[in-house]
Amino acid sequence: MKINFETERLRIRPLTPDDAEMAFRWCGDPKVNTYMIYPLYHRVEDVRTWLESRNADDPDNYDEGILLKSTGELIGSGGMRWCAERNAWEIGYNIRADQWGNGYVVEYLKALIEQIRKVRAVDAIDGVFAAENHKSQRVMEKLGMHYFMDTTFTKLDGSETFPAKYYRRDFSAAEKADVLGTISERRSYRGKYLPVQVPRENLRIIMQAGLDAPSGCNKQTTSLIGVDDSEILKKLKAVIHPPVAETAPAMICILTQRINAYRDRCFAVQDYSAAIENMLLAAESLGYRSCWYEGHITDADRIGDQMAKILDVPEGYELVCMLPIGVPAEKPSAPKKKVFGERAWFNSFGSDTEKCK
Repeated sequence: MKINFETERLRIRPLTPDDAEMAFRWCGDPKVNTYMIYPLYHRVEDVRTWLESRNADDPDNYDEGILLKSTGELIGSGGMRWCAERNAWEIGYNIRADQWGNGYVVEYLKALIEQIRKVRAVDAIDGVFAAENHKSQRVMEKLGMHYFMDTTFTKLDGSETFPAKYYRRDFSAAEKADVLGTISERRSYRGKYLPVQVPRENLRIIMQAGLDAPSGCNKQTTSLIGVDDSEILKKLKAVIHPPVAETAPAMICILTQRINAYRDRCFAVQDYSAAIENMLLAAESLGYRSCWYEGHITDADRIGDQMAKILDVPEGYELVCMLPIGVPAEKPSAPKKKVFGERAWFNSFGSDTEKCK
């Protein structure tokens, strides 16, 4: 998509075939090309052919030229493209080697993201770079992006494959980072998940939120098993009937113990309920979606017992719930909720809440 704007030091405009000679200064530079997905260009005419083949009006692809305001010279290009398979925008850029280290890429991309967010929904941005390309990693970090997952990428001509990393910035999660916003926006998600792994560290954060929940008399009756091994997930999903969360890349299984507390009462249900809600909110804040599956697990056919056997759960523990965790492939719909005055009152049941406004 064509876009024109300026930053403090840069002028941004669409690339044209007339830019071929200047663009060759980075497209034909082996130093710049080392970790790039495109093959090294050897002739200016090849760059011109590439520029002529681009669809500058593609609404899901912003790829612009980067010019220095001080001299007017073209020093690089870059932009964002929509990746439906990951439900995110992906950034990319190239810049002449003699212009490295001046902060131009970060200056451009920050402004570009701000421009596009004015007219398009940008919930998340991704960036992929070769694991050895530490310069690109620093660019991602300066854009507020964080490690998301390991991957690989292969040059378009198939000549090389690199271990690579995805970094992500989740704007929707950041905007809902406050507790009340997260509570309000959380939805039970029963749709399909994207084939994106949940990093172990993120799974640990979610589980820790569950362990941080209140516990009756601090008996800590709730325990958790995070599952991110594909073979174990396959075994667990095979015993869940009817099937649910079949595409979830991770799962948290909730275990409980019946330990008596105050006046010989057991607060196990309250304990694991609080833990589950904490984990649902933590998952939401990290950009994941989940759903509380309990009745499905604990009904007459005792699916939870079958899952516990797969997970080597010892006697004395009961598997009472499972939470799928993953990046949603669809936008969850908001359930219809009754208004405040139908379920909540002040000072007496059914009082007129309108008087309290």
